[in-house]
Amino acid sequence: MRRNSVKTRILMFFLIYGVIMGCVSIIIWPADPVFIFLLNGPGLWLGDTVYTTAINYLSHSGLTIPWVFRIPQIYFMTSVLFWGLVGGFICLVNPEKIFRFIDLYPDFATFTIILIFSILQLIIGNNIKAIILSVSLMLPNLIVILPTNVVIKRIFKSKRPEQYYKSVKGRTIFEGSFPSFHSHFSAGEATTYIVGIALYSSNLRLTATLLAIITVGLASIIIAYSRVALKMHHPVDVLGGFILGVATGFVVSYTMGRLIWDQIPLAYHVVMIFVFVTFVFLLSRKQRKMKV
Repeated sequence: MRRNSVKTRILMFFLIYGVIMGCVSIIIWPADPVFIFLLNGPGLWLGDTVYTTAINYLSHSGLTIPWVFRIPQIYFMTSVLFWGLVGGFICLVNPEKIFRFIDLYPDFATFTIILIFSILQLIIGNNIKAIILSVSLMLPNLIVILPTNVVIKRIFKSKRPEQYYKSVKGRTIFEGSFPSFHSHFSAGEATTYIVGIALYSSNLRLTATLLAIITVGLASIIIAYSRVALKMHHPVDVLGGFILGVATGFVVSYTMGRLIWDQIPLAYHVVMIFVFVTFVFLLSRKQRKMKV
């Protein structure tokens, strides 16, 4: 019953995403087709295919193509159809396997998300310096998140769901339930990335920021939801961690980004990214050793 409930939520999530992308495609496509293609490329491609097929078929019959099959209206239907099929496929694959991968390899999930979304920023024409400054901001944010999360956990001393104690051996500084560290970390670093892109993008600032919000924000929500789906946390733990992450990420990134961050030589930013990657890898490796 629980597995069916998780699958239903995942399917609904992708259907809602398809509806949103369909509406956004209709509104934004005429003004910025490149940006909307990055968010909804498959939906647009399917829409173009349906439109071309309809034109070829109806032209031989001397008929006019219906309004609903014209561009950009067709993008709504094809977006809902495509993303609904993606959600259905993930449900067939078993979403718990994806969630368990995120739980076991949060470092690789984090690095993959950063790499993919940074490449998307380059595709839309953002400068590489803005991306480097945004990613390097994640290190001071992590330095703030770690002790903050541990201290709050010690204050509340809340118990985790029973499933957690069955899947983890030994004790850890992240053993407390509230707030979720995964949720705190993912939301914090996502916010940091978004604020960095907003501050340092020299051109296409609005487009780059919107892309960061939709893509990185979506990824952080999926990571947070996986903690509840795997019964590693209660919903309130994830919600609290997410809110704290957004607050921490905004304060740290906006304060440092405004004051000193762009004055530091670029080479030091590259070193900070290396330190961040190494630290997250070692932290995740230690957590993996404690899994049953």
